[in-house]
Amino acid sequence: MKYCIFVERIFDDKCFEALKGFCKKHPGKVKLFCLTPVNYELAVAEQGFNGTKEQLSKLMAERYKELESECNIDLHLHFGMRLENIDQERMMKEALDWMTERFKKPEYITYGWYIHNEESSRCENKFGLKFYNDHYNFSFHDYEYDKKFQWMMIITNLRGMLR
Repeated sequence: MKYCIFVERIFDDKCFEALKGFCKKHPGKVKLFCLTPVNYELAVAEQGFNGTKEQLSKLMAERYKELESECNIDLHLHFGMRLENIDQERMMKEALDWMTERFKKPEYITYGWYIHNEESSRCENKFGLKFYNDHYNFSFHDYEYDKKFQWMMIITNLRGMLR
């Protein structure tokens, strides 16, 4: 089995340790889709981060670097619920630049809440990214590390495979 993990709470020590352990336990079978500091406001409002954007950037870089040898790291980006009010190109470029400066250029992208549109596709093409739509992996968020084999998580993944 392969695993697709959406990394949104990398700053949480408990989540990070669980993620590190999971990646070591499943070498070569884990694909991480990681947020960047472009989603700083989301990290604060939804995930509970309580530092500055610079602190988040530094912590993300250190922790992703530590995971890089065990996993493939690609881009996870939250635009928001109302795409017509978002400068997707600016956000995608900022996220991609941040990743490329610190790691290899991501090959794939996934979107928060699975919300994307034609503009997202245009930006993917412009920046040489591919939308990751492989539902044959078991997917979960980093903060769901203790729930990954509960019934609701299994049903969610089965539903994803049927898309």
